Parts: sequence; C-alpha cells; structure tokens
Amino acid sequence: MPLQKNRARGGKGHFYSDQTEAAAKWILLMQAQLSRSKHIFPFPAKIPVSIDAHYIFPLPQNVSKKLIKRIEAGEIIEHVVKPDEDNLSKMIKDCMNKHVYHDDAQVWECSGRKYYGLVPKTIITVTWRTL
Repeated sequence: MPLQKNRARGGKGHFYSDQTEAAAKWILLMQAQLSRSKHIFPFPAKIPVSIDAHYIFPLPQNVSKKLIKRIEAGEIIEHVVKPDEDNLSKMIKDCMNKHVYHDDAQVWECSGRKYYGLVPKTIITVTWRTL
C-alpha cells in the first residue's frame, strides 16, 4: 500500500495511506485466511458474533533499549496516539461484513486493544453462539 504525501499540511513529511486501499488489502488477506478455515463463511444471519481485536503497532523510531527489553519481557506498552481504536474496529467490522458474517448488525460485542510490539500485526478473534 503506497504512502502518499499529505498536501493538507504543506507537504512537510506527514504521510498517510488511503483507507480504501488499506481495507482492500486487508480483505484480500482475510479471504486467504478464511479459505483455509474448516468453517463455512459468512455465518448465517441472526447468529450473534463477538469480535476481539489486538492492534500491535511498530515501535517509534526514538524508542529506548530499556523499553524494548520491557516489551520483550512481555510488558504491554499502550498505544495512545492516533489512529483511534474505534476507527480501527469500525474498519475491520466493515471489511468482515459479507465475508465473515452476513451483516454487521450480528456483532453484539466488540473489544479492541492498541499497543506496541516488536512485530506489528492485527490479531482478530471472532466467536459466535451456536443456536
């Protein structure tokens, strides 16, 4: 996903990625993972779905070796800058709509956590109730 210079800030080194591009890339990766699942997707309508997401961000460039050792030891260092957790969760719920569940109205619970890690990634766990 190419980064583009943010012209709104006078082109002073601020970069952004188009959310549409990010969503499209995320959907392709998700579809590849779903194809290896033993479950049939999307879940039928009216089955309650719960989502738990972990957003693990790369370490800032100016991070100390002491902080890296704390993370390596398993300590969670919260990510409290943008993007907001609710915006991240909204994007993944929109991307999973029609792919994982029939309709996003089926999501009855959604939780997310943002923190720093040595390997940036997003871990999403979807659970559902059997009727």
